[in-house]
Order: sequence, then structure tokens, then C-alpha cells
Amino acid sequence: MAVSASPPFRPYIRVMTERRRPEPIFVVAWTGVDFWLRVEVPTGALIRSPQQKQREVGRIIRAHHAVWGKRCGPFGLITGYVFHSLPDRATRYSVKGIATGEKVEPIRRGEVSFGLR
Repeated sequence: MAVSASPPFRPYIRVMTERRRPEPIFVVAWTGVDFWLRVEVPTGALIRSPQQKQREVGRIIRAHHAVWGKRCGPFGLITGYVFHSLPDRATRYSVKGIATGEKVEPIRRGEVSFGLR
């Protein structure tokens, strides 16, 4: 039996929204959740001091919020962001890109399976 290794962790920003379930759901089935709720962080942005990293993450968040406006498509209003710096470490940010200092439980990707009975 072959064992598939998961890809190495890359820091990212998760968009927090008013809805946990998208409406309409078929849009997300078509595009994928990551298209709407995941913001990639360039690798070069993270090779800095903690203060520079925090400013860069804030800049990325403000740019995302400016492009998307206040809404995140089928997930509704954007309520905040969570920066996942390590697999087990995440920090909450406001929609203005300001770190709240609040450490939060990292958001894990869900698993979905379909079957017939």
C-alpha cells in the first residue's frame, strides 16, 4: 500500500466570514473553498523580523479586503482574518489588517466523503 505524504506546510491567511455554509453552495462546489477563503502569503514576505512579518501580513489583508470589498461571495460579509504562521499557531487580524494579539486554534481543512448506501 502506497503512503501519500502531505505537502509541506506553507503559511497562509484564512478569511473569516459571517456564514459557515455558502449560499448558493454550488458556486463553492464549482470553484472550491480555498478560492474564497484562503489568501496565499508569498514566501519572501515571511523571512523577516516578527514586526516586519506582522506589517506584511496586515498589508496583504488590507489589499485583499480592498479587492474583494466587504463581501466574500457566497460566504457573505468578511468579519476578519486568521494568519496561520505554523501548523499549530494562528493569530486573528481585523479587516483593517491589525493583529488583535489573540491566538486562536488553527482552522483545519475538513474532509468530505461521499458514498452510496
